[in-house]
Amino acid sequence: MIAMFNYSIGQIAELAAIAIMIIGVASIPLSSRLTKDGMRRVIQFLGVILVIPTIVILSLEKILSAETTGTLIGAVTGYLLSGLGSETPWKKQEERQRNSMSPGNKDS
Repeated sequence: MIAMFNYSIGQIAELAAIAIMIIGVASIPLSSRLTKDGMRRVIQFLGVILVIPTIVILSLEKILSAETTGTLIGAVTGYLLSGLGSETPWKKQEERQRNSMSPGNKDS
């Protein structure tokens, strides 16, 4: 006989959020090797991968109200988008590093 699982949509969403958290944490060693920004990006990634699913789970369990959920999602979105304009492209950053290490540099 085939066992029937009677999960609600909320329970399935919660399980998916937990799976995203586990996969995100497990992928940190790979992402730290791929990014040039190093630890700052890893910490940002870890924060987002743990905070967003936590907000979703608490909201689905009715622990957070709709207003609180909207505020928290807005805050996380603002945090994610706040650093976009200030990021230095990799090529410019690498060029600055090469210039600072050159023998003719007055700062060294």
